[in-house]
Amino acid sequence: MDIAERRKPQDGRSRLRVQQRKIDLRVSTLPTDFGEKVVIRLLDSAGARTDMGQLGFAPDLLKRFQDLLSRPQGMILVTGPTGSGKTSTLYASLNWIKSPVKNIITVEDPIEYQLEGINQVQINTRAGVTFAAGLRSILRQDPNIVLVGEIRDQETAGIALEAAQTGHLILTTLHTNDAPSSITRLIDLGVEPFMVASSVIGILAQRLVRLVCPACTQDRPPAPATLERLHGAVRLPDGARWMAGAGCDECGQTGYRGRLAVHELLLVTDEIRDLISRRAADHQVREASNRGGMRSLMEDGVDKAAQGLTTLEEVLRVAPPDEVRPGAPQARPVDAPETAARREDAQSSAPGGSLVSGRNGGRARVLIVEDSPTVVTVVKYFLELEGFEVLVAEDGLAGLELARSAVPDVVVSDLNMPGMDGLALTKALRGDTRTCGMAILMLTSEGGVDSEARGLEVGVDDYLVKPVEPKRLAARVKAILGRARARDTAGA
Repeated sequence: MDIAERRKPQDGRSRLRVQQRKIDLRVSTLPTDFGEKVVIRLLDSAGARTDMGQLGFAPDLLKRFQDLLSRPQGMILVTGPTGSGKTSTLYASLNWIKSPVKNIITVEDPIEYQLEGINQVQINTRAGVTFAAGLRSILRQDPNIVLVGEIRDQETAGIALEAAQTGHLILTTLHTNDAPSSITRLIDLGVEPFMVASSVIGILAQRLVRLVCPACTQDRPPAPATLERLHGAVRLPDGARWMAGAGCDECGQTGYRGRLAVHELLLVTDEIRDLISRRAADHQVREASNRGGMRSLMEDGVDKAAQGLTTLEEVLRVAPPDEVRPGAPQARPVDAPETAARREDAQSSAPGGSLVSGRNGGRARVLIVEDSPTVVTVVKYFLELEGFEVLVAEDGLAGLELARSAVPDVVVSDLNMPGMDGLALTKALRGDTRTCGMAILMLTSEGGVDSEARGLEVGVDDYLVKPVEPKRLAARVKAILGRARARDTAGA
């Protein structure tokens, strides 16, 4: 910063030492009619060593979030307003998952804390290092885990979502009010809903509430006005111990000292993926998440207030009662012709978009037998990009009929489907002279040797566990098609 320049806004950094602790200062100045206005943000370097157990997670919520962090690929979003502790949560997450065998890289603006064992990249727009450009360069470094400081535009969102589908775990942030609205935010940036549905695995929303001062805490039941605001929004736990601070020198007479996060964690299940693909409204996603066990910010906050950690007034300050109504309007769906045109454009420009030859010399034909619209959309899109002709059946019986009439080169089938499942379909195909030579690839959410062995015993050529990585799927389809061609040649 130029201390002689007082006519324009400036940003700068400094550092000082307080009682053997290094404190970083982020300074922002703004010229006003009465002189410069200065805001200083204090960053304690000890925050870089925050343990996940110190973030205020409920035990069951912490386990579910750590399960997400243990996944090999996908996108995890942390959302909330400025100053809600998103960076602290992300840094604590990286500290929990880092190891000498994992290549972890971050791209940030700015780098708030130096993390040991992690490569951190600072955004520099003057040098052309934007979030999108930085992320592209990072992906060429073969990372396992990438932290993107914030998704601000369509380009960054698109690159991050594609990376999440190709074997990378992506951690990033958005500025939204709650977890469900993050989905709408990504789509509003211009990302196709099926890309969001197939890439995002979880969304953590959080807020910071002030802790009751331990030096002056005392029993205090909630005020009637507070209970009135909560009426009908959440059930108060039985046996709660409501506490509040009386005010003392330790807390500056405020009754509060320290802060704690309240959370809500949305896990992206098959039901949520289908809703995202259909551009469902936020309240529909929330209702489905609630049925799956998601607890709202308010519910988590009320639980912590009932433990005497904070007050109901604090919870209402950061997480007021949900005002979304079932009759809220839904987002307008995209017209089918526009989507088809985008797909055709993408196919013509894709590096792998040349047509794939089938076993009879024409264009290779793939039949997808799958009851999940989201999986169908993703698989169909990427196989068409690779040059395949794609047919779709929504269950085993329809797939068997279509296989007999259309005679595809490859059948990509789900294992678990209503009516005729994937194993029964495979048996039927292998037992019919018209379809017995078709190559079959099985998709399933079941891991383990037993599940794979059952498929191989009935005649499945190859096996893939969901979530499906598009490039791996296309490579497997081409491989079993190549083996089928080789058998045809040997038989001739």
